[in-house]
Amino acid sequence: MSIAALKQTKPVKWWHEAIIEDMLAFPTDTLEARGKRLNYSASYLCIIINTDMFRAAYEKRKNDFRANLDQAIHEKAGKVAAQGLDLMLEIMQTKRTQIPFTALTDTVDKTLTRLGYGLEKKGPPVQLNVVGNGTQIAVLPTVTAEQLTSAREALRAVEQGRAENTPERKMIDVSPPDDLE
Repeated sequence: MSIAALKQTKPVKWWHEAIIEDMLAFPTDTLEARGKRLNYSASYLCIIINTDMFRAAYEKRKNDFRANLDQAIHEKAGKVAAQGLDLMLEIMQTKRTQIPFTALTDTVDKTLTRLGYGLEKKGPPVQLNVVGNGTQIAVLPTVTAEQLTSAREALRAVEQGRAENTPERKMIDVSPPDDLE
């Protein structure tokens, strides 16, 4: 039986569960503070939490905890977004003549952009910092980040081709002859 299979079949002790609960409830606490709460010494806690069995149980519980938390946050964020959109739609329907045209176009444009139908956002501009005579100058070139990445890849390909086509150099033996020793 492998160690991984043994860890999965071997039951976790009740005090391991108590320590895991405490670690999830107070993730930033020190071993001393945790030990006072659980009535253990910090050195004993250190021994327990560094065992393979405890680590496996803790990682499983932590992953389950994160998955549940992520799901709850995702559900609430979805509800907020849906209610917000419903409210915006209601306001747009009831006060359609009172909404300024610029605010309406801005809202529609943002909505379409977030749905993937708007203009494509470009990344931050590329900036080169040139150092000369003890001063640093920022130069904003007219190339995009994609063009710069493409140029780097082309340069790497050329350098790799040169390295592959370079003939091997033979090592020269520079050790002294045996009769000189």
